[in-house]
Amino acid sequence: NHLIVQCASGRFGVDRDYLNAGVAVEIKIGQGAKPGIGGHLPGEKVAPEISET
Repeated sequence: NHLIVQCASGRFGVDRDYLNAGVAVEIKIGQGAKPGIGGHLPGEKVAPEISET
């Protein structure tokens, strides 16, 4: 068996036994943005009160 275990920033369910169960450990240290639309707030949706801050 060649099991690779993963550890991300949340570390949910990650303990010593989990890490030792694999032959390698992948550590996720970042996440890129999703391509395409989304992630941007159009200016016309910003209220005047918010734009003053």
